[in-house]
Amino acid sequence: GSEKYNETNPMVVDMGNYTLDVTAQSNDQAVSAIMLRKSGAVEIKNEAGKTLTLKAIQGGTKDANGIYAGENALLKIKGPVVVDEVRSAGHAVTGILAEGDSGRVTIDGTLTIRQLQEGASGDGSALAALHARGSGSSITVTDNVDIQDVKGSVLKIDNEAGTGGTIHIAGGTLSAA
Repeated sequence: GSEKYNETNPMVVDMGNYTLDVTAQSNDQAVSAIMLRKSGAVEIKNEAGKTLTLKAIQGGTKDANGIYAGENALLKIKGPVVVDEVRSAGHAVTGILAEGDSGRVTIDGTLTIRQLQEGASGDGSALAALHARGSGSSITVTDNVDIQDVKGSVLKIDNEAGTGGTIHIAGGTLSAA
């Protein structure tokens, strides 16, 4: 049967004592290494503290996201998390995107984001490491972050209505190129 996952009954992924590498790749569709659509809920358990590594590679011009949480979606991850590579031949590239009203991502641990890359026509305006887009959307990292040399926005909060979400980080290193 099909089970409905939601905030009170999230899908649980237990990493056990293993590292986990997730790569999403497409030339035709938008890609996200982890994608939660509207009202989805996932909890990734990681008691051993092993690394979760994410890559999203879009060979065409569609969007690429390391993590995508849609409207009312909830993602909780026990870190460390490394978004190792996100790229698109187009120009919509995001490390973590919490989009729509109340899309929420929480990383309990460290976060590293490397290699965010858009196509040659991109000017950085559609590239962001952390992007809270929508009223009530949020990204929270409870430990240090290491996000450097971003050729766009390191932190971005906005939406069409002029109201955005929130981004909370414990500390660390942030830099734009």
